[in-house]
Amino acid sequence: MRKNAVLLFVVLVALRASAGAAPEPVVESKGAFVRIVAGAPSVDTPAELNPPLLLYIRKSTILRVAMTFSARSVTYEVAIAAWGPDMGTRPTGPNFPTSDTLKVFVYRFAKEASATAFCESIMSNQDG
Repeated sequence: MRKNAVLLFVVLVALRASAGAAPEPVVESKGAFVRIVAGAPSVDTPAELNPPLLLYIRKSTILRVAMTFSARSVTYEVAIAAWGPDMGTRPTGPNFPTSDTLKVFVYRFAKEASATAFCESIMSNQDG
């Protein structure tokens, strides 16, 4: 009986892990841009910290791609730092200066191999 209970517990934990896993982001190179299509956002993180579901980044604006391990959530986090124009606060008119902002997008992975492949696919073909 005890053996069956332990086996049932292991099966339930495995099913919960596979059901809770979000689909991993897909990276495509589109000329001078990198297109990232992410899966469903995590319900455990605030909405403003979730990465966009569809993201186009100009290859020349990517400053850094970094991978870290988060011991708190037991995930690998890939941060993409890119700069671009601040479209939200720019006044209209030809005489106003433009301003650039630094934007950081964080994607989370359950496995190190997936996070490494994601980093490599972003950094490959950066001639755009």
